Amino acid sequence: MKIFLNVTSCLLLTIFLAFPSYGNDDKLISDLMQVAREQITSAKLLDGSFVPAETEEEKKTPIIKIEDARRIVGVGQQSAIAAWCNVEWYKSSFTNLMQHERSKEIWSDKQLAYIGLLHGITMGMTEKSVKQRGECPSKQASHINNIISKRLFNN
Repeated sequence: MKIFLNVTSCLLLTIFLAFPSYGNDDKLISDLMQVAREQITSAKLLDGSFVPAETEEEKKTPIIKIEDARRIVGVGQQSAIAAWCNVEWYKSSFTNLMQHERSKEIWSDKQLAYIGLLHGITMGMTEKSVKQRGECPSKQASHINNIISKRLFNN
């Protein structure tokens, strides 16, 4: 299974290098969702325990809708660019995202763990890609800082 995940991760990274934004590509979003789902047992629930393995029946239903995944992936990409540019991202991007998602009171603990995992997987893959470009230009750092500091979660 680890070999499959590494192959999948490499494949997604290769695709990402060719297409710098997952934004509107539902196939790439779905692939990221699947990678996160395959790693769900490594995610922690609010009580600190790990998410239990899914049953075959559970695997038939998406953990979150693709519309929500698009948003999470977008935030993950922005967090990665912020990290590359040495802009604070953990509190202003990730923590802010998770607080917003919790405040909706529509997600189960498992879904919240999955959202955090999807953000992290997206961030990791994106960060590998942008680091290959060398150092972050100061204009990019200023731009991503503006985006993150002004982001308001409306949905």
